[in-house]
Amino acid sequence: MVLYRGGHTMNSVFTCQDCGCHIALRSRKRGPWESFVLPLFLLRPARCANCFRRAYCTVFVPLREPVGLPDSGVMAGPHDPSKHHAA
Repeated sequence: MVLYRGGHTMNSVFTCQDCGCHIALRSRKRGPWESFVLPLFLLRPARCANCFRRAYCTVFVPLREPVGLPDSGVMAGPHDPSKHHAA
């Protein structure tokens, strides 16, 4: 089941309402609504891997982990500690 602001569909496979992509990425929970209320209904936030539209889906829909993002939420960039110059 994927939930959108405009309505919902009963599926165990993610399908983006905008582009039709079937690949979903795990999305961060925003606020107490998504952290505490959605899990009571077995829902979680997801993001389309193609167009990045955000939606809610059941915990039974498989989601991929976002690639290239560290746990801190800051975009990872090239970093070489040997090239660090102390002033």
